[in-house]
Amino acid sequence: MADLRKTQPEWTRFLGREVVGMFLASIDELQALEDRYARQRTLVLVLNDVHGNHLRGGVQLRGVDLGVNTSPAGLVFVRVRGAANPRTLSLYRAPGGAQQDLVAQGQGDAGAVVALREQNRSGLSGVWQLPANVTEDTSDRLRIFAAPD
Repeated sequence: MADLRKTQPEWTRFLGREVVGMFLASIDELQALEDRYARQRTLVLVLNDVHGNHLRGGVQLRGVDLGVNTSPAGLVFVRVRGAANPRTLSLYRAPGGAQQDLVAQGQGDAGAVVALREQNRSGLSGVWQLPANVTEDTSDRLRIFAAPD
């Protein structure tokens, strides 16, 4: 290797950097691919919001498992309680508001982002951005259709 005007220690450093660089680059590429294809996204559609209790794009859910923490059709039933601050958002896997069907719940003021925490070991959590004007709704008409990507 001396014929290319590099000493043996220079070649050792150069090859060491190249091998380490190739190894680290392949690990970085694998992590990028895993992030791109393994991350689960959930499309959330808010249905029948006649009172305007959500802001567009302000509802995000994590841990959606169709038929387990949603209805078999993928619906989550939402109840908004409280005529004044703080408001309580309760998400149920079935209509009726039974305690055993509660999958997530959060509390917050109008105009704030409410953190939804899992209930009854459902695995469902997320956030709900409340508008400035919130109306109490316990009719089970307000629903979320959650479709994991």
